[in-house]
Amino acid sequence: MKKTIAILSLWRDSCNYIDNSLSQLHKLEVLLKEEYDFIYTFYENDSNDSTLEVLKDWLKSRKFFLHSEATGRKRWGSIPSKNRSKILGDYRNIC
Repeated sequence: MKKTIAILSLWRDSCNYIDNSLSQLHKLEVLLKEEYDFIYTFYENDSNDSTLEVLKDWLKSRKFFLHSEATGRKRWGSIPSKNRSKILGDYRNIC
């Protein structure tokens, strides 16, 4: 019986790098397919680009959970902030 690798990821306005990220995940699937199954849990929120559509298309042939919502929360960027950390924790809990 195969073991399972679970991938959890948060996405927002990710079109600049999403293809590279998903390509790396696909390479892992190919490399480990004899020993492992993969399941993806993706959380997307408030994207203003085609992130959601790219995720839906990529996940079609995979085991997955995809949660997408418009929260209306501001985009923080990569800054140290207690509020940002709390919100990211909320998103991870949803995921």
